[in-house]
Amino acid sequence: VMTEVLAGLESRPAVVVLGEEKLEHREWKQVSVSTQQLAYVIYTSGSTGVPKGAMVEQGGMVNHLYAKVRELGLNETSVLAQTAAASFDISVWQYLAALLVGGRVEVFDEDEVRDPARLLRGVRERGVTVLETVPSLLRLLVESTEETGALQWLIATGEALSGELCAAWLERHKGVRVINAYGPTECSDDVTHQVVQSAEEAAGEAWVPIGRGLQNTELYVVDEEWRAVGIGVKGELWVGGDGVGRGYVGASAQTAERFVPDSYSGRVGARLYRTGDVVRWRESGVLEFMGRLDEQVKVRGYRIELGEVEAALRRHEGVRESVVLAREDVPGQQRVVAYVVQENQKSLTADALRTYLKAHLPEYMIPAAFVMLDALPRTANGKLDRIALPIPEASTVETTEYIGPRTPVEETLVAIFEKLLHVKQVGVNDDFFQLGGHSLLAIQLVTRIREALGVEVSLRSIFDGPTVAGIAETIVAMTESDEHAAAPQLQSLEAGDTELAHLSDADVESLLATYSAGEEWV
Repeated sequence: VMTEVLAGLESRPAVVVLGEEKLEHREWKQVSVSTQQLAYVIYTSGSTGVPKGAMVEQGGMVNHLYAKVRELGLNETSVLAQTAAASFDISVWQYLAALLVGGRVEVFDEDEVRDPARLLRGVRERGVTVLETVPSLLRLLVESTEETGALQWLIATGEALSGELCAAWLERHKGVRVINAYGPTECSDDVTHQVVQSAEEAAGEAWVPIGRGLQNTELYVVDEEWRAVGIGVKGELWVGGDGVGRGYVGASAQTAERFVPDSYSGRVGARLYRTGDVVRWRESGVLEFMGRLDEQVKVRGYRIELGEVEAALRRHEGVRESVVLAREDVPGQQRVVAYVVQENQKSLTADALRTYLKAHLPEYMIPAAFVMLDALPRTANGKLDRIALPIPEASTVETTEYIGPRTPVEETLVAIFEKLLHVKQVGVNDDFFQLGGHSLLAIQLVTRIREALGVEVSLRSIFDGPTVAGIAETIVAMTESDEHAAAPQLQSLEAGDTELAHLSDADVESLLATYSAGEEWV
């Protein structure tokens, strides 16, 4: 198949040039295309503090595209949701796979992707048959009451997928099969798939296996001596075959370290990619993901080298030492936390460090909390004692002078903040993100506001005004102008029905504030 596709590309190429004012077609030229030529470069987080450009070749890219076509049974009736930013490798197959077989691609904007209700609503309204997401967002999709319409496949990628979460999705949306997909950026996206057909199948797993290798892909599990291990023995996953990338741009030493000669296949010049992921074989022939060899983590679907965040912090003149961890102090809510020892006892603040890092790192790598320490905890032999690093408390986050809620809407928002962020005594001027919030929690915030107040605030408004007071002003303005209000459906109650017996006076006041002069009440 690859030979036929590449031959077709050679016979019908075109060069499209972007003009100064408009897109224009220039003279058609013949372009030679081979499997070894570069298809794209994706930059990924680097443990040395410098991002690495992973190079993927044409042959690997095309092999992966047709693996997706085969696995998903894509054809001219398929509709694929394009949800990933172009800077992430999964965007490549999302853009191209359906088009190869005459299908359709529906491009979703960032705000739609971040809002579970809007995303599923768009999936249903646009007739999407294939949707890809990260498990942390999948949990919010499961909680949505929206239906999925023509959806046939849900692909989970980017993070380990729990059996409980997978089962919850399959129970909620019967008939929509799940694929747990795994693949490093240094290869042509996914290298393994695990298809899950039923909730019963998933419920028995702590973590859904990452599955078997895709077509023309070879997988090896090796020990510290680079020897292949048997069934049930943990080891590092090495990937071979057509999907292995070329290496890193301008980084020959790092390329040689991670891309090693393939002594298994017997092919001259073939290489294996050392993933750094710990896995083990099951007797059924599928792989289980067990963790990482190094300190690289995935938070909300983003691959983060904690060392890169530490390196950025240490470049600040006021920082003497820093340690960055990924913590999950609340089940299902993993976050990056920075521990900082100041230079010469300078009065650094969390806000100052956050502002500094935003100028040097992408938003998803900014720690959710900063903890200032007099010294890092050490073991008896002088090594860093990571276990002794304290759990971030609300007091470790810089906040403004406390001002309590002044209106029913602010009271409702304060309650939502405290429950969602697991902090106490939130003031109306406290910043959602400085209290430990992040983009996925912001999505939950939008959902809970919708449920509690019946108002559809946008995710963008949360980022623009992330305080209780700011969000309350937005809600009041929307309610008064009768824009975007999504009042809950009112139901008539039979005599003796105690459905609403739990409503307090504050609840009633909050509900009354949602409706203009009580006009909607019967």
